[in-house]
Amino acid sequence: MTLAAAETYTGTTTVTGGILRLAGGSRLAGGALAVTGGGVDLNGQTQTVGALSGGAGGAITLGGGTLTVDQAGDSTFGGVLSGAGSLIKTGSGRLTLTGTNSASGGVAVDGGTLAVGDAANPGASIASATVAAGATLTGTGTIGGDVANAGILAPSGTLAIGGSYRQASSGRLVIEVSPSTASQVRLGGAAHLAGTLTLAYDPGVYTTRRYTIVEAASVDGGFGTITGTAPAGTRQTLGYSANAVTLPLTGATTTVAPTVTGVVPAIGIAMLTNGQSANTLLFSHLAERRGGSGTDTATPSLAQLAFAGDDRDLGQILAGLPQAVAALGGWMRVTGGTGSVDGATGYGTSGGGFLAGVDRQATEHLIVGVAAGYSRNRLYAHDGGHGTLDSPRLSVYGSYGLDPRWSADASLGYAFDSISSRRATALGIAGASHSGHEGSAQAELRGTLPAATVDLIPTVGVRYVVLAEQGYSESGALGNDLTVASALHQSAQPFAGLAVTRRFTADDGTRWTPEAALEAARELVPSGAAALTAGNGAFTASPTAPSRDRLTAGLALDVSQDGSLAGRIAYQALLPTGNAVTHTVSAGLRYQF
Repeated sequence: MTLAAAETYTGTTTVTGGILRLAGGSRLAGGALAVTGGGVDLNGQTQTVGALSGGAGGAITLGGGTLTVDQAGDSTFGGVLSGAGSLIKTGSGRLTLTGTNSASGGVAVDGGTLAVGDAANPGASIASATVAAGATLTGTGTIGGDVANAGILAPSGTLAIGGSYRQASSGRLVIEVSPSTASQVRLGGAAHLAGTLTLAYDPGVYTTRRYTIVEAASVDGGFGTITGTAPAGTRQTLGYSANAVTLPLTGATTTVAPTVTGVVPAIGIAMLTNGQSANTLLFSHLAERRGGSGTDTATPSLAQLAFAGDDRDLGQILAGLPQAVAALGGWMRVTGGTGSVDGATGYGTSGGGFLAGVDRQATEHLIVGVAAGYSRNRLYAHDGGHGTLDSPRLSVYGSYGLDPRWSADASLGYAFDSISSRRATALGIAGASHSGHEGSAQAELRGTLPAATVDLIPTVGVRYVVLAEQGYSESGALGNDLTVASALHQSAQPFAGLAVTRRFTADDGTRWTPEAALEAARELVPSGAAALTAGNGAFTASPTAPSRDRLTAGLALDVSQDGSLAGRIAYQALLPTGNAVTHTVSAGLRYQF
C-alpha cells in the first residue's frame, strides 16, 4: 500500500502485515506508529510520530529519510530500523529498542530516554548515537559506531560501543555499583572523558573490591566531578590507566540498606484495616435489620466505598409469594473517605468500592444473609512510594435475637487482594504486582435500651482479620529492586460502643432520626516488620502502625416517609488520640416496595 499525500487522520497507525510505503511528499498522521508485522517504508521521507512500538516481526525502512519519535510515554520497538537514514528521539518518554538495527544514520537522543536492549534482549544494537543535554541513553546492547554524550549515559549492565566515546563537560556517566559488580562501558575505540561521573550504590553488603567501569583502546582526559557517596566505612577512588578507568573500593565490610521502603510494610496494615471496615458495614446493616439505627462507627477504613439499605418489608407486599421469597431483603450503602498515619514510615490512603447483600428471616429469631463487594484504595507512603489495593470480597452473616432488646451477631468473610506498588529510586521506578488472601470474622452483642426520650444502643464484641500476603520481586530499578518475603498479617480488636438515637415525626409524616455514636477499640496484635532482600543483603522494613488504642465517633441522620423511601447521611472519624486520623462521609437511599 502506497500513500501519496499528507494524511490528516487522528489515532494510531498500525501495520500488521505487508508494506506501507510513503510516496514523495506524503506522510503519516502524527499519532503513534505500531508495527507488529510487515513493514513501513519511509522511502527517504521525513516523518514524525507520537510514539513507536511493535514486535520483532516489524520493520521500518528509512531509506535516506529521518524518523522522529516524539513520545511522552514509554514503549518498546522490537523490529528493525534499516537504511541510510536516522532516528531522532524527542519527548519525555522512554523508547526501548530490542532489535538489531542497521540504519546507518544512527540515533540522536534529543529528549527523554532511549534504551538499546534490556536484560531480556542484550543483543539489541544501533549504528551510532548522540545524546543532547537533558536526554539519556541507556541499555545493555551494542552501539556499532561512535557515541557523543552531552547528556546522560547510564549503562544498565555492560554497554558495548564499537567506536569512540566522547563525553562533553555537560555530560554525565552514571555507573550502578553493586557488592559484586558494576555497570560498564566497553569501547572498541578511544574514551575522551570530561564532565561528571555519578556512582549509584545498590543495597547490599560491600567488601574491598576493584571495579572496572570503562574499558577502551585508549583513555584521555578525566571526569571533572564525581558524585555519589561511598558506603559508610569505605573509601572510593578512581584509577586511570592507558585503556581503563577503575573504581577501587577499600575499607571495612559495610552494609547499604535500601531506601523508600515505607510502602512495603504499609500494604499489610492497610489491607487489615480495610477488612475490619467491611465487617463493620455488615453489622451496621444488621442493627437496622433488628430495628435499631446502627452506629456505623467501628474502625472506618482509611478509604472505602460501600452500599447499604434495607428492603426487609418486601414480604408484606409479596404476601402471595412463597414464604421463602417473601422473607428476603436487600441492602446497600455508599461511603468514601481519606486518612493518614503519621510517623517516619507513615502513609495516607484514599479510594472507593462497594458492598451489597441479601438476607432472610430464616426462623423467628434467626436472620441469615450473604454480601459481596469490591473496594479500591490508593496508598501513599510518606517516603515517596505508593500502591493500589483492589479487594473483591464475599461474606456470610447472621443475627440471632436473644429477646426483643438484645441480639448476637456474627460474620465470616473472604477477600482476594490484588496489590500493585511503585517506589522511586536513584535507578528508576521499582514496581511489582502481587496478591493476598484475606479471611475475616466478627462477633458482637448488641442491645436497644429505651431511656426517657432516646434509645441507647450498646455494643460489645471482637473483630479479627488475617491476611496471607504473597511474596514478590520488583523490577524496573536494576540493583535497587527488592525481593519481599511472603508474610502473615493479623489484627484482633475487642471493642465496645454506645450510640444514642431519637426519632422525630414531622406534621407531614416524615420521620427524622439523628444518631451520635462513640466506640473504643484496642489492637491486640502488634505489626511486624517486612522481610526483604536486595543484592546480597537481607533487610527488614519496619512499619508505622496506627496507635493500638483507637476512639471512633460518628454522626448520622436517617430520613423516611410513608415507610417506602428513606435516606441516610453519616460522618465518621477516627479521632486523633494517637498517630492516625480518618474521615469518612456516607450517604444513601433505601426504597421499600
